Amino acid sequence: MKKLKEIFDNYKSISKVIEKPYEVGIERLEIGDIFVVYAEDLVYGVVIEELDGVYNAIFLTSELILGGPGYKVKVNHLVSALKVTPINFYVIPELVKYCEVIGKVQDLETLKENFRKLTEREYKGVWKSFYEWETKRIGIFYDAFLEYISTQEETKKALDKDELDKDEIIIDLRKFFDVDEIKKRITEVAAAASNILSKEDYILQSENGVLSLFFSDEFVGKNVEVKLFNKIIFSGPAPNVLKIDLHTDAPVSIISEKLEVVLTE
Repeated sequence: MKKLKEIFDNYKSISKVIEKPYEVGIERLEIGDIFVVYAEDLVYGVVIEELDGVYNAIFLTSELILGGPGYKVKVNHLVSALKVTPINFYVIPELVKYCEVIGKVQDLETLKENFRKLTEREYKGVWKSFYEWETKRIGIFYDAFLEYISTQEETKKALDKDELDKDEIIIDLRKFFDVDEIKKRITEVAAAASNILSKEDYILQSENGVLSLFFSDEFVGKNVEVKLFNKIIFSGPAPNVLKIDLHTDAPVSIISEKLEVVLTE
């Protein structure tokens, strides 16, 4: 483990936080694309999902030893191989121009399954430090994504002022559980991955003890039932944003497993 720490310390000393990516002129990405972003340092990713022009990508590391049990992906670039990590990030339309496609994943389902397993693990020591550092390095993508969501919500509000009261609903979980029970039910694990997760009909964000569900346009206004820990906490027309005050921090990958959202009409 001492040797592993030396490898990480050396890597951290030479790697850099991404601030100013270089434009390469690409206009769109496709599911399965392996891409690189050139900036103060290189960022590798693979697209696993597209949602309204926003690409959900898994972060790939060129540090094969630090990548541990991550699925290995062969590439023909400045490196010959990359590994899957438990980190995902989002490429909004404005950031696509910074991505250069360098390959295509042959077995996307195997890669996604490996990613899922990695997100379920608990990380400590060097592994925890490594994934936290990588998440910090690509913080520009998370900041841009959150700003994009905020802008989209503001646009919706401006287009339909009469529906402002339906744009956001806040649920206090203390109506259903006491605080100690909430903390007991939510597993305490290291949040190595990002605090954002994309689902088929909504996007989840966990921040400062609050879980936010950003519903897709197709879902907004339809009757839905939301369950957490098998208990119904919301039933009615889906708002643009449904906020659940958990009163405790929880990795979004973990809390999503306890959450169920279904159409009731």
